Amino acid sequence: MSKRLKSVSKMLTVTIIIVIIIIAGVGGYYYYTTTIPKKTALLTPPQVSATTASVTIGQTASFSGVVTSGVAPYKYQWFEQSPNGVITAISGAISPSYTFIASNTTETGVWHFILEVTDSLGTSANSSQVALTVSPVASKGALKIAVLLPGVQTDLSWDEAAYDSGVATANYFRTQGYTVTFSVAQGIYTAEEIAPVVQTYLSEGYQVLIGAGYEFEEPFAEYSPQYPNVLFLQISGIGKGANYQLVIPNVGESAFIAGVQAALMSKDHIVASIGGENVGTGTWSAVGFELGVKYADQNFLNNINTTVITTFVGNFNDPVGAQSASASAVASGADVLFTSGDGITEGVAEEAGIANVPFIYSLYNATLFDPPTTVGGSTFSLAPQFEYAITDWLTNKTVPAASGASIDADLSNGGITIQLTSLTPSNITTILNNLTTAVRNGQIVIYAEAANGSLYYNPVTPSYNSLFG
Repeated sequence: MSKRLKSVSKMLTVTIIIVIIIIAGVGGYYYYTTTIPKKTALLTPPQVSATTASVTIGQTASFSGVVTSGVAPYKYQWFEQSPNGVITAISGAISPSYTFIASNTTETGVWHFILEVTDSLGTSANSSQVALTVSPVASKGALKIAVLLPGVQTDLSWDEAAYDSGVATANYFRTQGYTVTFSVAQGIYTAEEIAPVVQTYLSEGYQVLIGAGYEFEEPFAEYSPQYPNVLFLQISGIGKGANYQLVIPNVGESAFIAGVQAALMSKDHIVASIGGENVGTGTWSAVGFELGVKYADQNFLNNINTTVITTFVGNFNDPVGAQSASASAVASGADVLFTSGDGITEGVAEEAGIANVPFIYSLYNATLFDPPTTVGGSTFSLAPQFEYAITDWLTNKTVPAASGASIDADLSNGGITIQLTSLTPSNITTILNNLTTAVRNGQIVIYAEAANGSLYYNPVTPSYNSLFG
């Protein structure tokens, strides 16, 4: 039977049924009602617009889809096709708009994008393909960057953060058109160990040397005048010059927050601060922590005078000594352990886990190592500071240090961030978040910057009630 005949047959069947109903209804009143579905517009392909038809590596392009038919609500799915690939769904791209990021690993050439829309009736329609040309950045030449670490790049703290910041900086300059060579040297702690490594990098034509600590001050001060076309970046310290720039993480700010947290979480009002050496950021962390404890005593604990056990193990890369010092502090009654960071972090964290006491870290990559008693801490990233200094150097052959200024990383510019875990009670979390905001806004000041670019201890700590009522 043809389709036409099938259709006629169905129509006749319906007619017969209706007639039978009418005949059967003789002698009475019967009402037959039916609902005729509301006619809806069929879903038609969505219209997609783009902010641009071409980008270079490091740029973005945004796409937006508009649906004018079908039955809402709608579901969305974006698809992409790389220059030499097949069409694939983009994970997580399920809204009417999508932003494409051309990173340094993005394949150059013509990409295509499609938006699939499904309405509430289950009908789907695809947009036309939208093309986007991705072009490489014009080459700006070679750039060789080396990061020099006193410890190891996996120390969960200072050295690891410096290494990660260096990697991010190298990737950034690749997106800017440079052919970047990146290298790292580890475990060079004394001037005698550092000097030959610096000489090797200089002989190999490296344009940027990044030293992660005050340990590099003597070699950098010696070699920077001899190599005026090389940028020497140093994390922490007091050195400076025409091509010698300091980058200062203001660890006193994060240590102040840690001190407040430690005092508020201590049951016996005895806390411990474990550091590497009593110099530079090690000193700043210890002093900032003690100031935070004192602030908590005065503002929340009725001047209970919490005891702070401060210990320096004598080496920034001695986790065994740090665990021993932590165990001694616990034996003396400390029920919260804070570490100022560097290679000692793991030792303090391990003892905190053994003793089952709260652990607060500083300048430490918490995503890689998180003991079960961790209540919070801070992390830092210096990539923006590195990028700023290197860009200024490549463009103008000058650095802020030429006029005596350091480049700071702190809570206000995102160089340092505070992290709290679920083990921190909600009322204490509120206090710490408020104080972090006050430090970020300059209402609470831990250190000030001297005219020569160095930081000095200069606390400004208004009461909590005067800030938050």
